[in-house]
Amino acid sequence: MQLSYVKRLAEDTAGEPVQDVIITVPPYYTQFERDAVADAVEISGLRTLALINDGTAVAINYAMTRTFSPTPEYHVIYDAGASSTRATLVSFASVEDPKTKTPYTQISVLGVGFDRSTGGTELDRRLREILIDAFINKHKRDIRKEHRGMAKLWKEAGRIKAILSANTDATATVPCLLSVYDTMTRPCDGRLRALLSTSTSRLRLLVLSSRNPVWTCAVVLCSQYMMLLLSPV
Repeated sequence: MQLSYVKRLAEDTAGEPVQDVIITVPPYYTQFERDAVADAVEISGLRTLALINDGTAVAINYAMTRTFSPTPEYHVIYDAGASSTRATLVSFASVEDPKTKTPYTQISVLGVGFDRSTGGTELDRRLREILIDAFINKHKRDIRKEHRGMAKLWKEAGRIKAILSANTDATATVPCLLSVYDTMTRPCDGRLRALLSTSTSRLRLLVLSSRNPVWTCAVVLCSQYMMLLLSPV
C-alpha cells in the first residue's frame, strides 16, 4: 500500500510512468528481510533495480552536488531512529579515469555499524522508569499494574526527552495520573546518565565490527548519542 502510494506521488511529480526503483534498506536487514522488500515492490507494480544500504544512498546524494579534492575526505552518516541506531563511515575523493583522464568522485564505504535495539524508544523507556520510581516513592503504590497510568507516563517521558535534548533540566508533571494521584518530579541528571550507561556501552561495541582505525574513532564519537540528548544545544 505504501509503495503504491509512493509510486503515484512519483508519477504525479515526474509527469510520466515510473516502473524502475532503487530502494534503500537498513544495513542490518537480513536476506529474508531484503527479499520481503523486493516482493512488496513487485506487488506494488514496480521493478527493483537494486537494494542499497541507506547510509550509502545518503553518501551518493551528498556527493552529487559537491566537488572533492584528491585527498580523501571522511564523513560519518549517523542515524539514530526510534528503535535502532546505525552509522556509516564513507570517504570522498576526486580520482581520474586512467583511460579518459576525466575526473570523477570516488565514494568508498569504509565501515558500517548498527544496534537494532538502541534508539529513542529505549531512552523513553528509561525515562519512564525514573518517573515510575518517583511515583512509587511518593505514593507507596505500584503503578506498573495500571495500564492507563503507564500510558500517561510513556507520553510524559517522550515530552521530557524532547525538552532534555535542548535543556539541562526539565520537570515532569502528570495530573490525575492514577485516580486522585498526581505526580511531579525532576529527572535527576546523574541518575539518567547512569541508566543510559548501558546503552552507550552497547553503541561503543559497534567498533568491533570494523578494524579500520578511522572508523573506530568515528563510532566512538557516535556512541555519545544518548549523552548528547542531555546536553544543551
